Amino acid sequence: MSHDAPTPAPAPRPGDPPGRGDRLLVLFDANCGFCLSGRDLLRRWDRGRRLTDDLIQRHADGLLADLPEEQRLASWHVVHPDGRRESAGDALRAVLERLPGAAPAAWVARRLPGPTDRAYRWMAGHRTAISRALRTQGHPERGRW
Repeated sequence: MSHDAPTPAPAPRPGDPPGRGDRLLVLFDANCGFCLSGRDLLRRWDRGRRLTDDLIQRHADGLLADLPEEQRLASWHVVHPDGRRESAGDALRAVLERLPGAAPAAWVARRLPGPTDRAYRWMAGHRTAISRALRTQGHPERGRW
């Protein structure tokens, strides 16, 4: 039994419309080993292929053009098939709602949006230290985009 992540769907090109069927587009920071390791975990968890992912930096002039760079890189973002965008804790809830077995966590995130967002932002604010502690700063794809 292989535990390798399934091959991801082709990444959208910058400026592509967000819809990829009914998949949720999840955008990650290319320069964050912790973020990319989280992406790898989501790819393995997403057995139903309800998510697709790409790098934040590829969408600076497209899907995320309205956000200043600091805000673009402060958290991950999701883009729903209908074009709605959510970030940080709201994005976490949207991802959890699509993952098998994550319904209880999604339920908590829906009912406690403030604490969910604060917890997410705490992790994002400490991702360099977390990455060092988890030894994910050397992710092989870090900085490649």
